Amino acid sequence: MFAASAVPDPSALPTPIEVRRIAVGDVTLEVRFAGPVDGPPVLCLHGFPQCWWAWRQQVEPLVAAGYRLILPNQRGYGASDKPAGIASYRLDVLVADLVGLLDALGIDRVRVVAHDWGGLVAWWFAHTQPARVERQVILSAPHPTPFLHAMRRPPQVFKSWYIYYFQLPWLPDWAVGNRTLRTLEYVVQTGLVKYPEADLDVFRAHWAQPGTVTAMLNWYRAFLQQDNAPPPPGPIQPRTLVLWGVADAALGTELAHASAALCADATVEIIPGAGHWIPHEAPDFVNDRLLTFLGAP
Repeated sequence: MFAASAVPDPSALPTPIEVRRIAVGDVTLEVRFAGPVDGPPVLCLHGFPQCWWAWRQQVEPLVAAGYRLILPNQRGYGASDKPAGIASYRLDVLVADLVGLLDALGIDRVRVVAHDWGGLVAWWFAHTQPARVERQVILSAPHPTPFLHAMRRPPQVFKSWYIYYFQLPWLPDWAVGNRTLRTLEYVVQTGLVKYPEADLDVFRAHWAQPGTVTAMLNWYRAFLQQDNAPPPPGPIQPRTLVLWGVADAALGTELAHASAALCADATVEIIPGAGHWIPHEAPDFVNDRLLTFLGAP
């Protein structure tokens, strides 16, 4: 298993990063902030198995443009709380964390940028709490409803084999957390552009926090094992941009279009020469689209 270590705040970013612990309901989240305090707030949601550092190549351009970035480690990740039990990681609960975080910060509406599992949470957030989302950019993440539908049949059922494996007790926890197997390193290196060792060191330090591996896997277990309240009828209202790598090995591009079809106003862009980890693999493309779509600060 990973040896526990302090979670570093890397010095590679020239932008000052503020770190706070914020109580939201029954958990306390570790949240980082960057950019002018009076800038328009942008909530950045990471995915599995990363942490806030997944956005390192987006921080500088967005801060330079005048945005106020909110970069939480979501529940179960890094130094954020890791409540026991699969039910603690239902989508409704994860969305409640976002509502609680915005309430604690005194923010009524926010722009959202989200990748991978953070994107599933963002889809559910915009669908169930549309008044809180001004607009959203979803990267490499399907809406939960078409995703669950696609997972039952080819080709997505084969791409999602690991999600079914994660439903087993204790065995996935051991395999994913085993340092000899280096499973998590393998997961984040499945893109077309590999992460440098310095980035992996940051991820490893977060993975090493007690309870993190099981908490991360409980997101997947809750997705298949726990029910959520149905979203309101009608299309998703916040304006949406969906970005997807053409070579995403985990999620077919058809899911991008199926998810966008649920929206009142959505655009899909498929990124050539990129896989699943597009904030890292195609940062210039992603940053250009973010700066254009998020609107004037």
